Amino acid sequence: MGYFGHLYLVEVNDHGSAINVTTSVLGADIYNGTAYFCWGAGDRPEGLLPYGEGTVFSDQALQLLPGYPLVESYGQAESRVLLEATFNPKHSDDPVLFHFLLPDRFVPRRNEDPLAQPSPPFVCRSKNRLTATYPVVGPAEIRFWIVRMDAEDSLDNYDLAQVLHPAEKRATKVELEFNFGIFKLKLA
Repeated sequence: MGYFGHLYLVEVNDHGSAINVTTSVLGADIYNGTAYFCWGAGDRPEGLLPYGEGTVFSDQALQLLPGYPLVESYGQAESRVLLEATFNPKHSDDPVLFHFLLPDRFVPRRNEDPLAQPSPPFVCRSKNRLTATYPVVGPAEIRFWIVRMDAEDSLDNYDLAQVLHPAEKRATKVELEFNFGIFKLKLA
């Protein structure tokens, strides 16, 4: 929760015949410059305005920036989609809230390139949908793949606290073993 100048909203919907990615950039009151935002699970008090199908809320009616919304469509055979978001606010220290609403039964892939994010996001679950929210100061680029879950898979099988944290890269260890019949020599 906090105060931000812009909401960069990416809503991904699976319509059966196509996967649509709708990107909207909304700005706060031009005189005030910032609006209060909150996201995550739970009930909200009256007076807050919903965005992103009720997954992020603001205390102000936000204005759509010129050139938005941008709608991209992918064929129904697509079982994976690369989500990309880039935004440069007017001032380099302006706070921006990036909010991704994924379609039913799609999950992010933290081990596929490209994976670019300014920090690990807040990830929340709403029924069979996930949201990923990145509070950012200044310009940012975010890229990650989402994939359709297998029919027998469930969101219950995912650790939401780690779902978009980069996978740990372990140092490779080379071992060489010589077996001379009586003794072994192992070099690592």
